[in-house]
Amino acid sequence: MQPLLSIVIATKNREKYCISAIESICALAHTDLQIAIADNSASTMLRDFVASCNDSRINYAYDPSPITSIDNFNKAMELATGKYLCMIGDDDTILPVIFEIIRWMESEEIDSVSSSTHINYVWPNPALKDCTTGRLEIPSYSGGVKEINCQQALQDLLRNGIVNYQIYGLPRIYHGIVRRSLMTEIREKTGHYFGGLSPDIYSTISLSIVARNHFVLDYPFTIAGACPASTSVSSLQGTHSGELKDAAHFVNRKEPYAWETNVPYFYSVETIWAESGLKATKEMDRTDLYELFDMYDLIPFVILGNMRYLGKLPWPKVKSLAGLSYQRSAHLYKENGKNSVFHRARILAVLTASGLRLALKVLKRKMGSKGQAGSNTQAGIYNLSEAIDAVNQKNFCTLNLPSRLQSQLS
Repeated sequence: MQPLLSIVIATKNREKYCISAIESICALAHTDLQIAIADNSASTMLRDFVASCNDSRINYAYDPSPITSIDNFNKAMELATGKYLCMIGDDDTILPVIFEIIRWMESEEIDSVSSSTHINYVWPNPALKDCTTGRLEIPSYSGGVKEINCQQALQDLLRNGIVNYQIYGLPRIYHGIVRRSLMTEIREKTGHYFGGLSPDIYSTISLSIVARNHFVLDYPFTIAGACPASTSVSSLQGTHSGELKDAAHFVNRKEPYAWETNVPYFYSVETIWAESGLKATKEMDRTDLYELFDMYDLIPFVILGNMRYLGKLPWPKVKSLAGLSYQRSAHLYKENGKNSVFHRARILAVLTASGLRLALKVLKRKMGSKGQAGSNTQAGIYNLSEAIDAVNQKNFCTLNLPSRLQSQLS
């Protein structure tokens, strides 16, 4: 019998956190649930734990051979047989309300749903200030529901350099819910579920192309974790920027990777997102979207993004990263047929404008956060089950899931 929901997890060498994720999900006691796990760890710790669970809802595969992270995500997707899919990290979990949302999606024939804001859980980490005992961050929610015009939002995203793609409210399997048939459609078109270097942004753009309808809820249904070994924490600690050869995305890749020539050849959150997003448009045969991409909206984020490491890395290192990112951005004129002088002048112009906007944004944030810091933050949370318990004790607003027919008539 096909499960209603498959939770998709690709994991490697983070057994402790993945075990906590499995325990927290299995504790929900839903029979129409499946957990699809592709394990690429060096040890058999997780395999032994799954065997001890003796839970038929877990569809688990262990492969310790050297494969890329993208390959492991594709393996996890192959294991998922549910009608609806939600992909999470191995240090994340889901909330019970997800089943109410999926039943609504099923009755209203909805392809895709995402949440506007996540609940964030930082695992206990002695290297991070204020996170030594774990930290749970719960934003405010309204319970509202909004339908998104995916095609318009996708065009806006490309025109803006594929920067901060989460704010566009597009479909996503990562901490979102999608019909499995959409992912099958993507695989039939491209030969795989996930491509590029980032499965999140690749699937977001691919899903935006194939989804017939999509809604954003201002209500949480997952918890996004950040364990000490996560990319989120790596970014905070300044190890998520530099030469591309140092990026974990290329580990165990057997064939050379064809980097998109209108993205700076530099390792950062922004470049990985932009490059993988462009790959998705090409592999989905949407050259019209590819041509909308504006490198000059991306470049200031690539260069100024290094400023987030101020106070976390020595100044010479931050300066070196900023210089390297500028150099790689300045050399894009060669591959893209741009005039060298014009190209560098435009970079300086967008950098100046973006720097001023960033300074103003930081100032407004500091002024607006007075007296509010920590109002929705809870410390002393040591695992995902405790995080779920803490969230369940929170008095959320009512989730309003309207009939699509009623909204169309009104």
